[in-house]
Amino acid sequence: MTKLYIGTSGWSYIDWVGIFYKSPERLLSQYCRYFKTVEMDSSFYTIPSIEVMNGIARTIPHGFKMSLKMPRYITHESLLGKKGKFDDILKQFYRNIEPILRRGSAAAILIQLPPKFGYDPVTLENFLSILDDRYRYAVEFREPSWLKPETYKLLERYNAAYTIVDEPLLPPEAIVTTDIAYIRWHGRGRRPWYNYRYTDHELREWIPKIEAIMDQVDHIYGYFNNHFHGYAVENALQILDMFGLLDEKGREELEKIKNRLDKPYIKKRMLKMDEYLIDTLDLKGILELLTDKKRLERGLRISDKELHFTRADPDQIVADIRDYKVIIDSQERMIIHNCGDWQRLHMEKKLCKHLVKIIVAIPREDALNIVRDLAKNIDLWSFEYLETPTT
Repeated sequence: MTKLYIGTSGWSYIDWVGIFYKSPERLLSQYCRYFKTVEMDSSFYTIPSIEVMNGIARTIPHGFKMSLKMPRYITHESLLGKKGKFDDILKQFYRNIEPILRRGSAAAILIQLPPKFGYDPVTLENFLSILDDRYRYAVEFREPSWLKPETYKLLERYNAAYTIVDEPLLPPEAIVTTDIAYIRWHGRGRRPWYNYRYTDHELREWIPKIEAIMDQVDHIYGYFNNHFHGYAVENALQILDMFGLLDEKGREELEKIKNRLDKPYIKKRMLKMDEYLIDTLDLKGILELLTDKKRLERGLRISDKELHFTRADPDQIVADIRDYKVIIDSQERMIIHNCGDWQRLHMEKKLCKHLVKIIVAIPREDALNIVRDLAKNIDLWSFEYLETPTT
């Protein structure tokens, strides 16, 4: 009988507190009370330490399954080897996630290709051929030229799953290429896709598709990536309920989440700043709105010598500042950081001094684009604490 695992892409979202989580502590433990699988999204941005993975392995219960995203350096920077070697990164990734494999909790590793990576079967085959066969893999294409029989046959040869998606870009084709299926619900929003709450009707349209997939595979792993405001949790629980996989505790929690999301004060709790005001302010003025005077001044005093950029372009900034890591992803509208002040501030969606320094250090036009979008659309941005995922 096919085992259906449904969960969310990531679990360490502070805006789920009050909607799903009871407190900002031990988020993974709280998550595991209702779900039997999760996709670790943060492994895409930075390889989790082996200490973190050991902690996760101790936290998750027996029978729980975890999927992980292949590091973006391999998929997006190196382009699976087209633009540089990735051997050391891949070895470190495998070494650090070993505790999940030993625990018997490894579901699949998601290989998400970048949007402009067009059809290139030779590169993909070369990459698939060197992967550790102790793990299962799913490939997510984000460019239409891959959607052809030759691609599916290639995946079949390497026992890899085609990632079935629900999104505005590619069609939700239920293509099966191995004995597991991998589904990602990204949402149907405009910008970004993920800020979307699926309706009951939209979810029910997936039931016959999933039932048809069940006839062809042993395991289905499905993850909701529409994490804004806790929508992913609600929709994942709804799918489980439609398949009769929620117990009474789960159904009660689903009803509570629905009621919380429907309350007017929840819908309006993220205050959108006045657009006219934002457009009249200079960079420091907007930064002061996003933090406070003291942190702004401290950030401006940080020496350039304490800042190192790994990447700095309009789409993404990756930097080390002092002993901390910072990722600002403008496309995904996400900030990831790990200083102690950020651990407190990210719950309030305020910037710390390290973020201030990084923003003023990049080209002025790029900096203005980031802070203006933050100020005008703060509710669409995800502020995440990297202490590597909270267990």
